[in-house]
Amino acid sequence: MSSHFLLPIGTPRFIMISREIPCWFFQLAHGVFWGLVINLACEPVAQAQGTAQNFGGPYGVGIEPVISENVSLSSGDLMQGNESQQLLDSLSSQTHPLTPEEYQALIEGESETTTPLPFNYRARTSEWSQVAAGQAGLGIFTFRDAGYLESDEKSGLNFGFGVHLLEGPVSPDLHSRLWDFTLGYQRRGTLRWGLEYDAAFNVGIFSDFEDSARDGIRFPSHVALSRAITPRLHWVVGADLLGRDDYDVLPIVGLRWQMTDQLLLQIEMPDPEFRYHYSETGLFYLRGELGGGTWDMEYVDGASDVMTYRQWALLAGLASHSGRRTSGLEIGYLIDRALEFRGSEKSLSLPDGWFFRLITRY
Repeated sequence: MSSHFLLPIGTPRFIMISREIPCWFFQLAHGVFWGLVINLACEPVAQAQGTAQNFGGPYGVGIEPVISENVSLSSGDLMQGNESQQLLDSLSSQTHPLTPEEYQALIEGESETTTPLPFNYRARTSEWSQVAAGQAGLGIFTFRDAGYLESDEKSGLNFGFGVHLLEGPVSPDLHSRLWDFTLGYQRRGTLRWGLEYDAAFNVGIFSDFEDSARDGIRFPSHVALSRAITPRLHWVVGADLLGRDDYDVLPIVGLRWQMTDQLLLQIEMPDPEFRYHYSETGLFYLRGELGGGTWDMEYVDGASDVMTYRQWALLAGLASHSGRRTSGLEIGYLIDRALEFRGSEKSLSLPDGWFFRLITRY
């Protein structure tokens, strides 16, 4: 027996047909429609976060992680985006299930991340150094914390500080302290075609603060680009703005070659380096670098000037690293040392000397 409701004359045809369709059909279609909408909306988020579908409880719904004696895992492995699904697939093919206690220990266990470091031209360093005065020379004791990002950071504001205590020369008669203060922003990242960059802009005041520091304001900044030629060989180009009286801008150009897992060769100007890892935490390196700077200063007699100190260092270092931090002792030989003064347009050549430094690179 039909159970049709009476409809007014002129009712549209599709309404008359819909009255004959059972209510449960509309409920089913409604549920399927919204299920598809929610699934399409959540799928990109799940892929971006690398989370498995239906993951819940200690093992996940319908998934029983298992592990054999010859499988080594870490919390870092479980957290590496889409690799987590590959890991679960690998576990499900084994025959010895993990206990809840083993699973929790696996999640909470500490391990080093395998995320590659971003390309960096300069990173934060802290140092204590001593330039030996020698006979008729200039000795300098320095404490400095360079204002740059740590090696695993990608962007942020930086503050740098340094103090230099001078010993000599007899002439000209200088005040015994020089100061560095910098504030800036640095960013690292990847552009198209695998092109990586490290860019920093800083404003700094470099002075003995005995008089006006106006002439000590400088803008030390850099832009460096790098791209892989092969997985172990990268080229590097860019510009390093120093703002010094002797070197205003230096080009950045060279190659970084990871010869083996233990050997790294940076044929890169202005700071070439050869590095050898002789153990898991120990390394030895040879390095060349430009040191010194330009400061607004005042002579003891009250006259103002701008002084530039220059040194090129050839140094050897022994260091140990833990995580992202590397601490070491360096001994170097200094060449091409000079003091230059803007006001008098004269320079004072200094004898070669020795250089000792305790340094931590982050």
